[in-house]
Amino acid sequence: IAGETLDYTFTVINTGNVTITSVALADPKCDPQPALVSESITADGELEPGETQVWSCTSIPVEQVEIDEGGVNNSVEATGTPPGGDLPPATDEHELPVDPMPGFQVVKATSSVPKFAGDTLTYTFTVVNTGNVTIDNVVVSDAKCATGTVIDSESITADAVLDYGETQIWSCTSIPVTQSEVDGGAVSNTVSVTGDPANGDLPPAGDDLDTPIPPAPSWAVRSEEHTSELQSPDHL
Repeated sequence: IAGETLDYTFTVINTGNVTITSVALADPKCDPQPALVSESITADGELEPGETQVWSCTSIPVEQVEIDEGGVNNSVEATGTPPGGDLPPATDEHELPVDPMPGFQVVKATSSVPKFAGDTLTYTFTVVNTGNVTIDNVVVSDAKCATGTVIDSESITADAVLDYGETQIWSCTSIPVTQSEVDGGAVSNTVSVTGDPANGDLPPAGDDLDTPIPPAPSWAVRSEEHTSELQSPDHL
């Protein structure tokens, strides 16, 4: 993952017929630069004919772009001074593959308490990058959202890209609660999240949420008294 370091070893062999002095190794991925660990003939810092030197270093932290690209690549250069003639630098390149492990999860929540048909809910969606590569083009979809979802915040960079270890908060306002949902006692729905990882395949992530609607049956009946004027027999 990004931020990790690597331990490199370098094996330098004298394939010529003269001693090489002032041997030095340089690698842009090393911090500090490589140090001499052992020599196969004499521990004098000189590379004698047929001798092998082993050098080592600890790398600088691995960058996220290297993880996203699937490998850590670097080159080492060895220089030295022979007693006669020219000796061009010796170089070697090394590529360390990094397995892409894209992953994310989403958690849906609401603090709304619907009571009647026509009420709306405010949903929040917490999307977390649980893998080791960057995820682009994140889309949060929920059929209960009236006008789609919007991204409210990002924990690392506000660039709409889900970085390694980053959390995004999304939200929406629901469509109105229906009477059948009130009668059924809950608003049930599912959120789905899709995205494009830097490497590998990433199936959608989802979460279900049932928001209870407390039943509150109630009714009333009214009775009214109707009076009429009684007529006397004289009026009959």
